[in-house]
Parts: sequence; C-alpha cells; structure tokens
Amino acid sequence: MQSFFTRLLGKLKGIFTSGRKEKGKAKTVRRFESILEDHVYANIETYQTQEYREIFEMWRQKEYRPAMERCTERLKEKPEDKILYILRSNCYRLLSNRVKQDQDLTTALGLDPDNIWLLRARLCGIATKKRCLRHIEDITRLLELDPENYDEYLVHRAYYYHWSGNDAAARQDLLTVEEHQAEYAMSTADFRYLYAQMIAGQEPKSNSEDMGQEWWRQ
Repeated sequence: MQSFFTRLLGKLKGIFTSGRKEKGKAKTVRRFESILEDHVYANIETYQTQEYREIFEMWRQKEYRPAMERCTERLKEKPEDKILYILRSNCYRLLSNRVKQDQDLTTALGLDPDNIWLLRARLCGIATKKRCLRHIEDITRLLELDPENYDEYLVHRAYYYHWSGNDAAARQDLLTVEEHQAEYAMSTADFRYLYAQMIAGQEPKSNSEDMGQEWWRQ
C-alpha cells in the first residue's frame, strides 16, 4: 500500500503536469500563414491508400522522377483520377517544376472545383502579375467556401490586389477587416504594412518580415 506522502506526491505531480500542458496550449497561437499552409500537400498523407502506396514509397526513397512517370502512366488509364493529378503535382513540386505543378493543380481543381485544400495550394505558388488575377478569383471563392477564415482571406486578397495595381480594391478589403474588428487579421504583418501604406499614409518599413513575405512559402 502506498504511503500518504507517496500518494500526495503523485497528486502534486499530476497537478503540475496538467498545468504545464494547459500552459503549453495557451501559448499555441495560430500563425497567419497557417491558413494557406493547411493545403493539399500538408494533407497529402490522406491519399495514401493501397491504390497509391507505390508512389508514396517512391517519395520515401526520394525517387521523385520515377514517381512522376508512374503517375503519368496511370493517368493514361484513369484520366479523370483527381488524386493522381494531385500526387503528380507534388512530384513536380519536389522536382521544382512550378509550371507543371500548377497545371496539375488546375486540372485537379477542374475535377473538384470546391476543394479548399487545392485552392490554397494553388495560392502558395510563386505569383506572376498574370497569376495575381487568378489568385484573386481563388481567394474570392475561398471567402464563400471557408467563411471561418473570412478576414484573413481578405488580407491575402488585399495583398494580391495591391500587387496587381488595384489599390482601391485592396483598400476596401482592409477597411472591411477593420470594420469587422478582426483583431487577429489586423495584427498580421501584411495588414499593418498595407494599412500604413494605403490608408494611414505612413511610410512603410522596408523590412521583408514587416512586408508579410513569409506567407508566400510553400
């Protein structure tokens, strides 16, 4: 039988351990970038079934080109398989072929146009001025599909509007976020930089972190 002090120490240990867990949870703050980072590649393991296991095994062996070629072979047999396009797009991503990656994401979206993960993944690519307009359309669709993150998407869209030269639209998105008093979205580097530049009339800082570039990463 345990002594009184042994039981007491056990209870105290449980209390302190529980406290550390709760404290850890309290410190877990969702970063602004996490909205777009929760995309199809971040959730790629979801598609690891027996049917596609071979491709995942190739990735583990860093055989990215053979995996891409295998996807291409299988697409000849199943040209409407959305998952194969997603897997091949990931092969192209791993091979640093952004153009082919984007093409396969676009084809997959054609087969599943309301897929939030796919839309977010396509936004994480390098944006040219031409693609900015498409990214604006993608975010506008995400505003409908994923209203839980509405204000964060508005800040993203404002940045793309700014990139494409449509500062009036960017300004409107920022003002909408301000009107909603979306504290989290308003605290981001993107919002602060754009608001200072286009609404407050302040000279923006040149620091790349303050310009909110981090969310462009894949």
